Amino acid sequence: MTQDVQKTRNLNLEREIEERGLAGLTVPAAADPGAADWRRTQKALFQQHVYGVLPPLENVSFRETGETGEVFGGKARLSTVSLSLRTDRGEREAPLTVLRPLRAEGRVPVIVYLSFTPWPTADQAPLEEIFDNGYGLVIVPYEAITTDDGDFTTGLAGIIDRDPCAADCWGKISLWAWAAGRAHDYLISEAWVEPQRIQVAGHSRLGKTALWAAVSDSRFSAVMVNESGCSGAAVTRGKDGERIADITRVFPYWFCPRYLDYAGREAELPCDQHQLLAAVAPRRLYVASAAGDSWADPASEYLALLLALRAWPLDPQAQFTDTAFVRGEDGLPEPFSVMSSTVGYHCRPGSHWFSRDDWLGFLHFETVGAAQLPQPPAADVDGERRPAQTAGEPAQSEKAAVKPVLVIMAAGMGSRYGGLKQLEHVSGHEQAIIDYSVYDAWVAGFETVIFVIRRELEEAFRSAIGDRISRVVEVKYAFQELDDLPPGYHVPEGRTKPWGTGQAVLAARHLVEGPFCVINADDYYGSEAFKLIHAVLSRPAADDGRLALSMVGYQLANTVTEHGSVSRGICELDENNHLLSITERTRIVADADGQTSFSEDGGETWAQVSPQSVVSMNIWGFPQAFMAELERRFPAYLDGVSEAHPNASEFFLPSVVGELIAEDSARVRVLRSSNKWYGITYPEDLPKVRAAIAEMTAARLYPEQLWI
Repeated sequence: MTQDVQKTRNLNLEREIEERGLAGLTVPAAADPGAADWRRTQKALFQQHVYGVLPPLENVSFRETGETGEVFGGKARLSTVSLSLRTDRGEREAPLTVLRPLRAEGRVPVIVYLSFTPWPTADQAPLEEIFDNGYGLVIVPYEAITTDDGDFTTGLAGIIDRDPCAADCWGKISLWAWAAGRAHDYLISEAWVEPQRIQVAGHSRLGKTALWAAVSDSRFSAVMVNESGCSGAAVTRGKDGERIADITRVFPYWFCPRYLDYAGREAELPCDQHQLLAAVAPRRLYVASAAGDSWADPASEYLALLLALRAWPLDPQAQFTDTAFVRGEDGLPEPFSVMSSTVGYHCRPGSHWFSRDDWLGFLHFETVGAAQLPQPPAADVDGERRPAQTAGEPAQSEKAAVKPVLVIMAAGMGSRYGGLKQLEHVSGHEQAIIDYSVYDAWVAGFETVIFVIRRELEEAFRSAIGDRISRVVEVKYAFQELDDLPPGYHVPEGRTKPWGTGQAVLAARHLVEGPFCVINADDYYGSEAFKLIHAVLSRPAADDGRLALSMVGYQLANTVTEHGSVSRGICELDENNHLLSITERTRIVADADGQTSFSEDGGETWAQVSPQSVVSMNIWGFPQAFMAELERRFPAYLDGVSEAHPNASEFFLPSVVGELIAEDSARVRVLRSSNKWYGITYPEDLPKVRAAIAEMTAARLYPEQLWI
């Protein structure tokens, strides 16, 4: 098989195994009693033939060299730590940068990030979003360990014994990987770290390093291997792009001397990289590719993952198939993603770099577990965006019935703010909060939006929002009207206000054909919420006779305003993050120290409520069958409306959910978001929202103009 032929065809697992000579390089099944011994054997093989063997390096210590203080507006605390190594040839130090998230509750997971620079720039790591997701970070600047060249006297390498004549003498990847393990040593002694959730991540040559670090040190709970290609996550035999001869000609010092002997003789290697991936099991593995990264060869990276899968007991919903890998007319792979609870993969558009989308994919995999990876907006070579393809996606004729849609409740008026706050501009190009919600939902994979509005607002919505959004997503309209009532019911005399969120969702009943997400139009939820909810709605729910509902929960502290009181639904959860109840607190305030309290008697007395409490902000995920429950329960609500006080009550979504929970007719999974919620409850909130959007735009979380 020539590389030119390989570049133009899709992936076929059986054909690749035969043509690349991989049949003898097997991986034991997860349940195989000899799997643990096999993994130890693989580690020894890769030491002897690829990365080399380091001598024991046991005299290691750490010294805090300074604490700069809070960074990113108080979201994280920055400190520096010196990693010290002493051998019989002397003592040397290397700096580590430690970033602890300050807004996460309890112990937190931490990512050991093998970095090209001591302080990653915005295009190397989305630091703020890492903290927003509740993760800490330890930055290991690889050239502070030893320089990326053939000089073995620099950094820590200068005091480590090395015999370059030995075939399995260590290369620099082994030393960089060793340093990642020492960062783990430091972290497990820190009281704020969750020691069972320390991961390692890297890109390109440092992706190879991260993978080797995870295999070398089984304490790492997960690894992200980003665009690591040759000698990383890609199958070596039959690989397109960079091969052993190429990489060892330019970077021989990364590897042991024996590895150079396999240049042009890949078939003689006693192992291949899919076996290295499998050696990570049963821990968690995430591999990422870029469609335009032909040197790394996404086909060989995904093939390696497919061949390694036997090492994990995979989720039955995981759609890891060779048919997921499809080339477009330009010969590049179409973007796609697939995930189980233990293994994840995505191929994004674009070229070789550690993109924000790569990071967010890994964070989503780590946070949510078994889920379909949300799609980033895919940029074509001509600059136009297109929706990415998802592995295991149903045929085109089946999509409309199963793809989640977004229902946006936009019929209400701000009771304390007056006017249509949904249409208030929060950034340039006349963009409102609702634009950012739809954009985040679109990035997460939603392709259809249903606006629930009052009929008299239709023209304003179409001209101000709907028409421009419809260039990217399908837009539909449903109308919430007072007289949209079950047969035999009429509008009570004096009733002027809408019937509430339950009826607002019912207004869309004729447009919803499958699972759907419901949000408020005037709330900024953050991108994480839509990724969480879309992932859950996109895969089949377990059938236990109950409706499978979902809700995104926020920390109370992330939802309050300094300009007055707010109403919030305080959630009680069980140990599995299922909702037990929601208690409405109609007057919650936060003091200058961030402490929160509520009053139920007009402010006469106050009671404390934890700022870390999980609250509902009305972002729900429902199956289509939930519509039938709303239709069934709406008449019972109407029967209880007081004729004397016709405007005193509403048909609320949370009330219906609460009834279903109480009857054991539904189970609600709460998906926790660490993002900050923004809304315009008071006029004074508007400048804060605008400033927040401007800050996120400056950080390149959003383009200046969302809809081009």
